[in-house]
Amino acid sequence: MDRRRFELQMRAILVMYRIEGRARNRETMDRFRVRAHQLLDDTPGPEAQGLDIQLPSRRLGTKVVELHNAGKHYGDQTVVAGVDLKLKPGDRIGVVGPNGAGKTTLLRLIAGTLEPDTGKVVIGDTVHLGWYGQEPRPLPPQQRVLDAVQDVVLQTRLLTGRTASAGELLDQFLFPPAGQKAWVSELSGGERRRLELLLVLAEAPNVLLLDEPTNDLDLDTLEVLEAYLDTWPGVLAVASHDRFFLDRVCDDLFAVEPGGVVRHHPGGWTSWREVLSQQRSAIPADAGGPGSEWQQEKRQRRARKLTDSERRELSRLERALPKLEQQRDELTRSLQSGGDYEQVKGVGERLTAVIDEIDAVETRWLELSEIRERA
Repeated sequence: MDRRRFELQMRAILVMYRIEGRARNRETMDRFRVRAHQLLDDTPGPEAQGLDIQLPSRRLGTKVVELHNAGKHYGDQTVVAGVDLKLKPGDRIGVVGPNGAGKTTLLRLIAGTLEPDTGKVVIGDTVHLGWYGQEPRPLPPQQRVLDAVQDVVLQTRLLTGRTASAGELLDQFLFPPAGQKAWVSELSGGERRRLELLLVLAEAPNVLLLDEPTNDLDLDTLEVLEAYLDTWPGVLAVASHDRFFLDRVCDDLFAVEPGGVVRHHPGGWTSWREVLSQQRSAIPADAGGPGSEWQQEKRQRRARKLTDSERRELSRLERALPKLEQQRDELTRSLQSGGDYEQVKGVGERLTAVIDEIDAVETRWLELSEIRERA
């Protein structure tokens, strides 16, 4: 089984079993079962079905978006703090962190749709932003699909040099003539999200902000979007839990941590996880010396100390993580070895549960270890 096919299988499983706060209805389960069978049977992908993205982007100057000590809080809660970030032409960054950590807030600060409470955000004159977020794009329910696209663009020049009309763009996005005449209210959830993606890309943005783009896009559309972004010349910022998507399209990662700290991690999702693993095992070499710099800094800081129960919890977490990672690796090897649908589904369920537990344990470990290091 090649790596790409394995990743597609894993994504199908994660789409089914890592639904965060959304309903798991029977239609979703049926679609998953059909798609999983297609993946296991090597069914032709989106290129065979005709989905194509050939939309251009606008020229981008040297100044893109700069955040200078930017911060945002809601009431007493600090969501992000002291962010210094300079996006340059060609940058492709991912934003990661636990649910509710502030990933969307950081993207909205970059987009300029949210004013910082501290610091400032500067957006370049040539920037044309495209936003594809978790919230549905407002569209009149009784508007025709074709009219929705024509409100954005009547025709555009594709990457191939050919000029395409709004109807031809819809055809490329798998909306046949009959579907183009449908009301927006008649679209399925997947069709609606595919239409929204077309509307964003049809505006030819040169800075594209994607907030959890893999949540609702079908796998075929997602695979074509990845291929399109491989050669897309604009600046990209993505907030996502999808490790495959982040590794595929992003070069750098910014992690939003408890307390609103935003840390830069060069490389993709895999590199970030490797850094976390290394941090868990790292202990200051001179931690025991009473006159060491580490001890002097420790005495100077006024951060709270871990309670006895938190120290015991941290110790349990550090013992639990290697065991969980061993389970993950064993289940991954089992999944890679293949099998029938029910076997793959069962292993996928267990693997997803272990991955979720690792994410939760690592997030809590990070929170407690920061308190320990500052005490």
